[in-house]
Amino acid sequence: MTHYHYGDHLEDRTQADNLITKSEFRKILEDRQYDQFALGEVWEFDVTDFNKVDYTELLKYLGRL
Repeated sequence: MTHYHYGDHLEDRTQADNLITKSEFRKILEDRQYDQFALGEVWEFDVTDFNKVDYTELLKYLGRL
């Protein structure tokens, strides 16, 4: 919304003003390069099945810090 006062509550969020589309939101993220932002190193894991994830290398790395 373009304004907020303590205690305001909007039951139906589709009635909010100043809404943007998903594609507009994605463009903002890309233009500002928020999709490139990372604090430190990024470790990616396939967590489709948590029982198959091997964190051994990550834990060794963290242990060396």
